[in-house]
Amino acid sequence: MTTWIRLNIIVEGQTEEAFANEVLRPHLSQYSVSVSARVVSHRRERLRKHKGGLLQFEPLRRDISLWLREDRANETRFTTMVDLYAYPADAPGYDVAKRLQPYDKVARLEQGLADAINDPRFIPHIQLHEFETILFADINKWAPYFLGQDDALRALRRSVHSFNNIELINDDERSAPSKRILRHLPEYDKVLTGNVLALEIGLQTIREQCSHFNGWLTQLETIAHVH
Repeated sequence: MTTWIRLNIIVEGQTEEAFANEVLRPHLSQYSVSVSARVVSHRRERLRKHKGGLLQFEPLRRDISLWLREDRANETRFTTMVDLYAYPADAPGYDVAKRLQPYDKVARLEQGLADAINDPRFIPHIQLHEFETILFADINKWAPYFLGQDDALRALRRSVHSFNNIELINDDERSAPSKRILRHLPEYDKVLTGNVLALEIGLQTIREQCSHFNGWLTQLETIAHVH
């Protein structure tokens, strides 16, 4: 008999929290994994940007460690869903990681996060490059939510045409996935629209287009069986 695993996900913001609850939770329940999500706290230090992004590493480390102490059960696992874009420069391994290519960079930072937390129940995950990346998995699914914006959607599609891999859409402050969307669709609201688009696109398509995300989700699908 499979033992159910409780998976606690520390997320960067409201959109990721909704994604964890509305997309990941029903999917992972098929694998005997129960999902709970919590947004990184910034009440005390106010170290979070108004529009997302962690300014310092300590609030993330603190919140993960606090939840680990609150829930010490052996059948509990912990993970993160935070962006590589604007990831705090004081994070462990950042000086080395910033010189690496994206997949090596995110792997180095995830290892630094794992080392800082130092708990076998913790599975680090940093999103390449930010939540909006997964929405590029199928821009065709956006049309019903941006009526009359066909030209803007075509322009957005052209802006990322040169990227054969959407996870490599860069993290420059002018050309990161979210910045590209807002340039063409200024009415885009991450909290209101982002999760709806993710649901419309579907996990299977996202996984096919995002290998780093797929690797993380595959690992989460197996945690109840390796317990």
